Amino acid sequence: RGGAASSASGGMQHDSDNEKADNDTKQEGEGGEYEVREIISHDLKSDKTYFEVLWADSSSTWEPEDALDNCSELLEAYMDKVGAKRTQSGRIVWPTKSTNKA
Repeated sequence: RGGAASSASGGMQHDSDNEKADNDTKQEGEGGEYEVREIISHDLKSDKTYFEVLWADSSSTWEPEDALDNCSELLEAYMDKVGAKRTQSGRIVWPTKSTNKA
């Protein structure tokens, strides 16, 4: 997307007071600000985590974790959903997929 991401959970922003309230889920960037609806998936490539982001306009893109700095509430909600944990150093530990065969 080339812009910044913000969470849909805070609603539309009209003034700086509202921006301060939703600061944890907003991102600023050269291309403007975009509204994130949900983080829906993840993938690990070359020791870097990428997240599939569902945008407010219903499109989706893959974004690196560092591009989601101000969407931490959505990121934490996704991690809780899939059972991931963050270490003290900030690294994400993903649950292993079990291959139970009957």
